[in-house]
Amino acid sequence: MPDPLLLPSIALPQPPPLYLPVPKFQIGQWVYWKALKDPDFEHIVGFVWATEGSVKAIGYHYSVLLDKASLSSAFIDLDWAFEDDLAVMPVHNPLVLTK
Repeated sequence: MPDPLLLPSIALPQPPPLYLPVPKFQIGQWVYWKALKDPDFEHIVGFVWATEGSVKAIGYHYSVLLDKASLSSAFIDLDWAFEDDLAVMPVHNPLVLTK
């Protein structure tokens, strides 16, 4: 029988850097998933600095709210994305009709 006073060893995560880098995206900014053939588009609703997730990834993780016109919005409203998975939505000039 193991000694109940012995605890298994644990590994603490690395502390965050003293100064965090500037985030690539800001809250409210429109982005899209750049690796998808038919990319979903959404806007940033939050972000966190993380040292790990479901995979080893250090950096910003963004909370994104999918637009209702995105294909994936049929089964998901809110998701998390790594910074490298997103790109800024291109901005098009409005159509101006002249006589």
